[in-house]
Amino acid sequence: MSLQFFSEHREYLKREYEARLSRRPLYSQRAFARDIGLSSSALNDYFNGRIRLSSGRVAQVSKSIGLTTEQRQHWIDLLEMKYAKAPEIKKISELRVKSRMQSQSHSISLDQFKVISDWYHLAYVELIQMDAEKYSDLKVSAAALGLPLKSLKLGVKRLEDLTLLKKDANGFYTVNPSTTLGDNIPSMAVRQFHSQMIKKANAALEEQPMQHRFASSTMVALPKAEIEKIMADIKFLALKYLDPYLVQSQNSKKDALYGFTLQFFDLLAQKESSL
Repeated sequence: MSLQFFSEHREYLKREYEARLSRRPLYSQRAFARDIGLSSSALNDYFNGRIRLSSGRVAQVSKSIGLTTEQRQHWIDLLEMKYAKAPEIKKISELRVKSRMQSQSHSISLDQFKVISDWYHLAYVELIQMDAEKYSDLKVSAAALGLPLKSLKLGVKRLEDLTLLKKDANGFYTVNPSTTLGDNIPSMAVRQFHSQMIKKANAALEEQPMQHRFASSTMVALPKAEIEKIMADIKFLALKYLDPYLVQSQNSKKDALYGFTLQFFDLLAQKESSL
């Protein structure tokens, strides 16, 4: 798939069929239906909007065409958003779809992220969105972030090279708003970024007063089969709670820069020597 998320539920199968057809010009829709475990008539009816697919059938087909867990859930949410009878289910599905689409439209690739994986690159992007006139002064920004000026200068050059930053006619930096990672792929660069953010959170725990930070930890016993779904829901909830404030702040002065990190991990997999 060329895109992780689509805005119309039939696109997952339509794009997959088109991709296979481009590789095999004689490949028929009937053969495609057979390969993904649907009858030819059911696939045709689905493409033409006469039937919907159940969540179970979406799960089966998703596996056959290689979708990720989150892509599969997005497909189900698109169907629920359109066909669910309960207003609450429709609303929740719509929020999930909106969150994923917004995240996708403001994402950078893994190759780009490898170059700017140190935490201060994305922090500087946020500073420019907060106050471009003030923080275009690299000395001011370096002091605000607690960085050597040389390090920030190199970081800004990397952001410019990736076209994530550019200067306007007044000499102030402007932002190509791409501050989340788009590729859901394990990477040393991604792990490094998260590790640095966790260290910043640990420092805040020791150094900042409680009214300026939030920290909460708990332990819960859960069914292993539900873990992937739980992780997808946690990501959705984080976006859900922050999104209204991000929208509101577009028309308000931004005067604070906060880090936000959630941790959810297997305690039984922890090595005793690392505790």
